Amino acid sequence: MNIQPSVIIWTIICFFVLMFVLDRLLFRPMFAFMRARREKIEGAAAKRAELQQQLADKAKAENENAAAEKRSAFLKSEEALAEALKDADDSVAAARARFEQELAESKENIVKEKADIEAALEASLPKLATTFAEKLVS
Repeated sequence: MNIQPSVIIWTIICFFVLMFVLDRLLFRPMFAFMRARREKIEGAAAKRAELQQQLADKAKAENENAAAEKRSAFLKSEEALAEALKDADDSVAAARARFEQELAESKENIVKEKADIEAALEASLPKLATTFAEKLVS
């Protein structure tokens, strides 16, 4: 086996021609395709991250709105409860005042009736004493 310089030169020339053709027809389009694919993937990942952030912001805003609505409803119920308690206290105070007034009137009526009964007894006492004495004597 002999080493022939012309074969080595033609092999090297064919190799470089093949590399040039492959570079133009295969490697550059393939690298361009891979670059475009990588950019598309990175763009999709960035868009996904942006959408996740938007969803998180939206969920946070909805939670804050719901919390604000619940706070508002709670405050309204507290106000309604305070108003109901005030109304109940007012009703109790009015009932107590009516009761005390009726009690005072009842006491006055009792005192008047007692005085009337005592006056009637004192007026009828001499007549009763004479009737008793007559019955005792008879």
